[in-house]
Formats: sequence, structure tokens, C-alpha cells
Amino acid sequence: PPSPISAPINIMMCVEMRPDIIHSPEFTVYDFAVSDYKTFTPLEAQVIVNSNSLCTNVTQQGIYFPIARVEDWKNIYANLPTITSPLLRVFVYLFGGIFILLTVACIINVAILLRNFKFKVNIGSVMFVFLGLFTFVRGMYLILLPGGIMSNYPVAQYLLGETPTFLFFSVYSTVIFCWAEVDSANKSSGKFLEHFKYPFIGVNVVLYIIFIVFVSVFQALSYVGQRRLREAYMTILAAVSVLAIIGFVVYG
Repeated sequence: PPSPISAPINIMMCVEMRPDIIHSPEFTVYDFAVSDYKTFTPLEAQVIVNSNSLCTNVTQQGIYFPIARVEDWKNIYANLPTITSPLLRVFVYLFGGIFILLTVACIINVAILLRNFKFKVNIGSVMFVFLGLFTFVRGMYLILLPGGIMSNYPVAQYLLGETPTFLFFSVYSTVIFCWAEVDSANKSSGKFLEHFKYPFIGVNVVLYIIFIVFVSVFQALSYVGQRRLREAYMTILAAVSVLAIIGFVVYG
């Protein structure tokens, strides 16, 4: 339970450890955190660990919680997006609105291309669909970011934050496969899906499956497991990026 301290004093505060609370072995450092019931900030206090309690010296008023944390907690959370400046919030909302307007432009282009091609799927409409999804997801991410709404929904934060990476790759792979079709068959890009739809679909499906698996299991893993999964995830993205670069060089 938290220990409220409401006056400037200098005492040794001890809090009993509850045996019903599971302590994950990844959190190796005992500490106390000061809280306003919305956020918790580790104090990096000198903690005395007794048989069934944690003790530390308290000199300032506040509400304190006993915690167990990782050693490098500052580095882990240093890259989390936090926007406190009003001016920066305005710019973030502005860019979010621009992305949404670009989404509308992509929808209009898809409609025009489908009408011009008599509602047959063509490479242009495929690219604008991916671009529209990319701009919409990125725009929603920027609009929701300043309010801190996503901090309470980590899965939604990962989806909105990482999905544009895969959508951009889908656009990029569309261009590469188009160049490959033109280079190998010397035919118009209108035959793109006829010749290269299976490699295109296969590559993108594999990537999106990897992404779904990553988002699904990430939160259920321990800290060490999350770090290892993140490393594997970044390795896969790096390998795919190298393949995309090779494709760009060969067919571009």
C-alpha cells in the first residue's frame, strides 16, 4: 500500500512487502516511487531490505509506493513520446491534419484511377490505397499523441506507431515489383498484378504476419523477453530493408 507523507519531515519510512504480489525476477532493484496517482517516478533511493519490508529515508512530502524496477529504467523510458510544450502540440496537430488531408487526396486519386480503368485493379490504385492507409494511420497517431491517450493502450500505440512502416514498405515493394515486371517482360505496368501478384502478396503477407505476432506476444513477455523479441524484430526489418535496397539497385 502507498505511504502518504503530507509534511516536510525526516524519517525512516518502512513498508511491508505483500506476499501476494508476484515479483518478476527481471526487476532486480528495490526502490520507492513518488506518485500523483497518475504517474510514478522512481526516486533511486537507498533502500534497506529487511526480511519482510522495505525502508528508506524520506525528507519531502508526497505519496510513496515501494517498487521493484530494472537497473537502467531511465534509458528504457527515455524514448517514449512525451509532448508538454503547447507550441509543439500545435505543430503535431497540424501535421496530423495534413496527413488526414493527404488521405482524402489518396481516396480521390483511387476513385479517379478506378474510373479511368473501368474499375479494374491497377498499379496506380494499389499504390494510392497503401499511401492512403499510411497517411491515415500516421495522421491518427499524431492527433492522438499529444493527449497521452495511447499511453494507456500500449497495443494501440504499437499498431499506430509501427503500421506505417509496413505500409510504406508495401508502397516501396509495389514500385520495385513494377520495375521488375517492366524490366523482365518489357510490358506496360498495367499487367503488373497479372505477372507479379503472387510475389507481391507473399512478401507483404509475411511481413504483416510478423508484425501481428510481434504486437500480440510483446506485452505478455517479460522484460528480457521483450528485449529479445525487439532485437529479432529489428533484425528482420533490417534484412527486409537490405532486400528492398537490392531490388531498387537492380531494377531501378
